[in-house]
Amino acid sequence: MNTPSPDLSSNFINFKRSYKVVEKELAAISVYNCGSQRCTPGYQWGPGRRDHYLIHYIISGTGTCTIGSTTYSVSPGQAFLTQPNTTISYRADDTTPWHYCWAGFSGIDAPLILRQTPFMQQNTPVITVANGAQIQKSFKKIWMARGATFDARVQMTGQLYAALALLITPEETEAPAIRHFIRTVDYIKKNYFSYSLSVETLAENLGINRSYLYTVFKESCGLSPKTYLTRFRIKQASTLLIQSHLSITAISYSVGYEDNMYFSKVFKKVTGMAPSVYRETYQDHPDDSQTS
Repeated sequence: MNTPSPDLSSNFINFKRSYKVVEKELAAISVYNCGSQRCTPGYQWGPGRRDHYLIHYIISGTGTCTIGSTTYSVSPGQAFLTQPNTTISYRADDTTPWHYCWAGFSGIDAPLILRQTPFMQQNTPVITVANGAQIQKSFKKIWMARGATFDARVQMTGQLYAALALLITPEETEAPAIRHFIRTVDYIKKNYFSYSLSVETLAENLGINRSYLYTVFKESCGLSPKTYLTRFRIKQASTLLIQSHLSITAISYSVGYEDNMYFSKVFKKVTGMAPSVYRETYQDHPDDSQTS
């Protein structure tokens, strides 16, 4: 005689609280939705797609998430990331259904921040969170700040930044050479137009020994700092030659060369063409330019 399976659903209450934002005009990053849910056995969302990022943190219970053809088991203390326009489904376990909280968000800062988290650094949609209790509290604070007013949306965004900061891999775990390389490149991008910018001033302003800076660049990109700076300036100049009507003298000043004759000499050495020839060759066909 077959024994009927017990009705597990009677032992669980499907409790969900969810808030969805209607206006999302904060461009840098905006909360799209937030909430938490105690799922019933076998509860499933999807397959489907979102137009934003979504992070679920598992408080208790277990389940699975399926992205493409890969299914991941997810346990308490772990989180999974849904990326925009990616097909995903997730399902609560039949015996120990999960209780999770979530936050959905988007904006130009979102991919930049997520690149600093294990999601992107380890190329995995599921991670184990060391400070899970804090993540749960931060998601709850987003929920508590919810509202349709502008100040409520700003508060939600602030709490979202705090939550994402908990997921970021500490900078100290990166190799020192990589940190110095990133800082130096950022400095070049912000100051390349300065006539006084040189390898010496780079090292001085960043507090790095010049010989060490050389080693950092050779290990990180295979170029010396001087060559990197020169190529960066010439790349900016080539863009101005193609996209603007500035004189060659004005362009040389714009990219950090006080002497336009010297600029023309360096430009030809890097590109194989004089600036005037480069402009004449590529202004009507910018996709054919080879400057890198």
